[in-house]
Amino acid sequence: MADIIDVTLADEPFKADVTRDPSYFTENWRAWESGDTEQELYSFIARHADPKGVFLDVGSWQGSAALLASRKYRKVFAFEADPTSVEALQDNIRVNNADNITIVPKFVGDRKGTQSFYSMDHGNNAGSSAFHTEGKTRWEVETVRLDEFIADVGCSGDPIYLKIDIEGAEYMMLDALRKTLQKFDVRCICLSLHPFLLAKQVKGQSLYSKLRRRALVVSRTLRVLSIVRSYRNVADADGHPITRRRLVWSAIRKGRHEVRESEIYLT
Repeated sequence: MADIIDVTLADEPFKADVTRDPSYFTENWRAWESGDTEQELYSFIARHADPKGVFLDVGSWQGSAALLASRKYRKVFAFEADPTSVEALQDNIRVNNADNITIVPKFVGDRKGTQSFYSMDHGNNAGSSAFHTEGKTRWEVETVRLDEFIADVGCSGDPIYLKIDIEGAEYMMLDALRKTLQKFDVRCICLSLHPFLLAKQVKGQSLYSKLRRRALVVSRTLRVLSIVRSYRNVADADGHPITRRRLVWSAIRKGRHEVRESEIYLT
């Protein structure tokens, strides 16, 4: 028998199917509901509601953002590369009758083909990533470029609203992101950056390794900022304006310590 709980996100009532992991899933849904996490994301989705718009949820996991977006936008595409998370996502779409959500069970990157994808456990958690090469579970998943996908599904002329939270793999889709912003009408973006996961790609504790880590974090952060430079307003997860210089220094600091991502909002 399915284990269904009632939740409210941004004043909208939903149902969440927590059957696959009742304790862990319920804990996350209650945190989202209470505003402990993702509050600004949900406000962002509601604030930019567009009944003619297309919402792209890159890194959908259990689908809380996609479900809320399904009430605010004409069409939602939920990208999720973890095969076990796709099952939970399907459950939640079904119990909410969210027929305007299409799941895209692929890794979003800069090339088409396949990509190794990892979970620190057995999947179906928030940390699954292409960056966790030491994870217990590994899959080979199909990849897709965001710019090509938008054209292929016939959304080239639609206003696009974009959320990206893929546990470090955002640095692996920068060329596709650049072309997406050049080709299409992307009205606003919620982008989660994970400099700590990026820095972990350089091993060792020598001075040379530490300098390489800092150089990698700075160069990728600057590249992100160059790609999104057309957006005039940049805010942090609390809605406060953030300068590009401050964002670089924040990335350097977070690249040295194991902390959560930096969420930025671009309009």
